[in-house]
Amino acid sequence: MAQRLFLIRSFSKFKRKLSSLNQYLALIIIGLFYIIEFSFTLEVSRDPNDVRFYLYPLQGDPLGKVELSMELKNNLPVGDAEGWRLFKRDHVAVLMIHDFGLDLDSYEAQLLKDAYLNSNIDGNYIIVDWGRHATPQQQPGETKPVNAKEDYQKAVDNVSMVGDRIGNFMVNMVKNGFISSTLIHLLGHGLGAHVAGRAGDTFQRLRGGSQIWRITGLDPAAPLFGISNPARKLNRKDAYFVDTIHTDGGFQGDLSVHGHADFYVNGGLHQPGCDDVNTLGLCSHNYAQQIYIAAIQKPFVGCNCPPLLEESELNDCLAQCPNPAYLGPYVLIPTTTGPYYVVADNPP
Repeated sequence: MAQRLFLIRSFSKFKRKLSSLNQYLALIIIGLFYIIEFSFTLEVSRDPNDVRFYLYPLQGDPLGKVELSMELKNNLPVGDAEGWRLFKRDHVAVLMIHDFGLDLDSYEAQLLKDAYLNSNIDGNYIIVDWGRHATPQQQPGETKPVNAKEDYQKAVDNVSMVGDRIGNFMVNMVKNGFISSTLIHLLGHGLGAHVAGRAGDTFQRLRGGSQIWRITGLDPAAPLFGISNPARKLNRKDAYFVDTIHTDGGFQGDLSVHGHADFYVNGGLHQPGCDDVNTLGLCSHNYAQQIYIAAIQKPFVGCNCPPLLEESELNDCLAQCPNPAYLGPYVLIPTTTGPYYVVADNPP
């Protein structure tokens, strides 16, 4: 009930953007998507060994990947030494954590990795493949229909386990001298943002309070989280610096997730040119990743303005643009703090 109330309150702040009452009501109905039944027979893995880590070691080579093993002994990987030999020990490691319903080979996961590999930012770019936990699979010979909410619930139930696995992976990297915790950046989209938060928290518990450097949450997921479930959500305690990019608040995304710096793109609720009625909100939700990718190549500046000001107050604040800050990979840490309003086109 609290999640539904949160959706309704959030939508009330931008209903003026919708062309009719029917569209407004349709958005609320779609916001309850996860309680509608669909005829799919789907299961997800519960095995932490199914969380895999793939390093793309060569700039400009988006196809060349090697798997990094979890087990390390005497500073050498067990059974997969080649992958770790390609790891750049003095460079940042960006671990990209995809959303619900995706996996290693999904277009969205590959697009983010490709943007880094085609940039001038040299580092270790790792896709965390938790697809078998996040993407329900149809089981051979089964025909029993399940509830769509249950499919998503299964992935949500795996967030802690997957986050713990990633946390242990990072601990092994640090403990065996492959990297300093001050060079680790987790980048999670949607449900992956909460996985990143759990991973950061696990790292702290296992390392006596030591934090990883940064977590970026791209439109952190709202369904089954929201204001009613704060303990399981990404928060600013999960890393030395946590930043969020909000693009679909109150629908797929959760506006109640706050980092040290929070970027509200076009207000954070709905993106121009997006038909969120017919795309179940995914257009605006995916825009968070699109603008982050665009920010690798060109600057997007946010103004230190609260996102829900009245239009006249917002225009005045944007005209003055107090404390401007870059969104995305070039954000200044730790001086960038508070809410930032970003104006952007679609595509960014």
